[in-house]
Amino acid sequence: MPQAPVVFLVFLFGVSSRGPVLPRPSPEMLLSSVAPLLLLLHLPPVVAGTAVTGCHGDRDTDHRPRQNCTAAGFAHVPSGIEPSTQVLLFRLNQFSDLSWSSFTVFTEIYEIDLSQNQISALAPSDAPILPSLSVLRLGSNQLRAVPDHCFTASPALTKLFLQDNVISSLTDQSFSGLGRLEDLDLSNNHIQTLPERMMFPLTSMTMLLLEANKIKEMPGSWFSPKEEVHYLFLSANPWVCSCSGSYLQTYLEDYSYNVYVRDGPTISPDGESVVCDSPNNYCYDDSCYYCDSCYCDSCYNDSCYCDSCYCDSCYCDSCYCDSCYCDSCYCDSCYCDSSCTRREAKRIVFLVFLFGVSSRGQSCPRPSPEMLLSSVAPLLLLLHLPPVVAGTAVTGCHGDRDTDHRPRQNCTAAGFAHVPSGIEPSTQVLLFRLNQFSDLSWSSFTVFTEIYEIDLSQNQISALAPGDAPILPSLSVLRLGSNQLRAVPDHCFTASPALTKLFLQDNVISSLTDQSFSGLRRLENLDLSNNHIQTLPERMMFPLTSMTTLLLEANKIKEMPGSWFSPKEEVHYLFLSANPWVCSCSGSYLQTYLEDYSYNVYVRDGPIISPDGESVVCDSPESLKGQPVITVQESDFCNAEATTASWDSCCCASCYYDSCCYASC
Repeated sequence: MPQAPVVFLVFLFGVSSRGPVLPRPSPEMLLSSVAPLLLLLHLPPVVAGTAVTGCHGDRDTDHRPRQNCTAAGFAHVPSGIEPSTQVLLFRLNQFSDLSWSSFTVFTEIYEIDLSQNQISALAPSDAPILPSLSVLRLGSNQLRAVPDHCFTASPALTKLFLQDNVISSLTDQSFSGLGRLEDLDLSNNHIQTLPERMMFPLTSMTMLLLEANKIKEMPGSWFSPKEEVHYLFLSANPWVCSCSGSYLQTYLEDYSYNVYVRDGPTISPDGESVVCDSPNNYCYDDSCYYCDSCYCDSCYNDSCYCDSCYCDSCYCDSCYCDSCYCDSCYCDSCYCDSSCTRREAKRIVFLVFLFGVSSRGQSCPRPSPEMLLSSVAPLLLLLHLPPVVAGTAVTGCHGDRDTDHRPRQNCTAAGFAHVPSGIEPSTQVLLFRLNQFSDLSWSSFTVFTEIYEIDLSQNQISALAPGDAPILPSLSVLRLGSNQLRAVPDHCFTASPALTKLFLQDNVISSLTDQSFSGLRRLENLDLSNNHIQTLPERMMFPLTSMTTLLLEANKIKEMPGSWFSPKEEVHYLFLSANPWVCSCSGSYLQTYLEDYSYNVYVRDGPIISPDGESVVCDSPESLKGQPVITVQESDFCNAEATTASWDSCCCASCYYDSCCYASC
């Protein structure tokens, strides 16, 4: 403010504070120009938006003005946020509903993030009151249904994220009016039925995530009128391979190259990730795509094909088998009519083997006495043994296999607070998402001697206790995302030294140490995104000599310590965006590192990742705010820091820029 009279005198008398004479204005110009200036000097300062406690402003990777109000305890949109804000982040708050009208003050709103709140229902709006909204994130809430015309308020949506809820109900009109929608994420819900016409309004769809639900069938012509979806995620559903489900098989024959699976931030094509869950032995028959009536205990039939069938006994309700291979006896034809029970079929096979006669009368090679004795004795013993039970059924869980065919127990949203008894000890994958675990007890998993993966995401775990010994030596994947973790203490994962993938995203972690991940030399993927991390411990990365993917995006990290990536300098997939990086002398290591490895820096948009070395931007000082770190010269880091102190008090009010003023004033 002290320099305002100088500016006025320069304009009035043509003399600057440095001495040179400037052209004197005419009386008319003086009157027309000075009057508004005098008026402005007496007006109160214009406030660009009242500061809201718990929120801070920055910009997203496309430089849109953003307010980040993560974990601030809000139950509704607070007053005082600048109306020109285009991106609103309300993750980890206490919203219980989505009130469309509360966002109408933001006339240019582009993205709203309400993930990890307590929203249990969606209410339709009467009119398109948010016409500019393009991205809506509602993941990790408590949604149970998506009713008709639910998104009338936001007809311009291009990306809609509804993953990690408990949605079981959809309708033909759930997404009506969303003709521009390109990405829809419904993964990790409880969806059982796909409405026949749900996809009809979605004529712009390019990405659809339906993985990890309870979907059994896909209705005929479900993808009409837009047949091809370029990124399709269908794995981890109990698909029924029956005649009524033949559309899915036909669709995959044409578009299997569009089917993908996810592993952390990485996606890969896998047309074979869509697998049958029932019937146990599904048979292919030319006259009917899948023959429900054909039961094959373990046989191979030429005209009735049963996967994994090699046989001891064959029961076919109404299926003619041209060639039935039974134990080492070839029978030209093996016909089991509807009167043949499973036990009878076993007896027939035994008689065929013993006497060389099939049920249709054909002769088979008679075995030698030695072969008969060595082969029949075990068979007789087996017939008298009680059936082997593969594990007690546990209410709330169901067994299947993962994409690598490991035995899996899925106990999602079953209300468990600890590991239930009765699960088969040979289980290798345990899914306990959306339960009520409050801690991670390593010892409770020791019964599973071949355990490969444990998923405890979206529970209530608030602390991690170190294990005293490597009691889970086979554990490779641990998912602890979307809990309430605040810290990762020293030697936290001693119990699981073979970890290759560790997911800690979407917690409230603010504290890490040099020894948080000690002993994890095999760890390749570490996800710490969407936490409250402010400081990176200097030696935290030293034990992680196998690291290939590191996610640190969306934290509060300001600086990267010198030589932080030693001794493994290059990490192939690195996510660093959405942090308030300080571009100062002490932070020059980050800039130097990016000069060498910017091609390894990525950003995410749903399941899609793309390289973006310029996604790491300066948040301060003000002179460099919003500028990609990689484009800042190393000398500018220190210059900006040194000159800021002397220029902060410089007021530039329409002056000719001299040594005191700079262009961003």
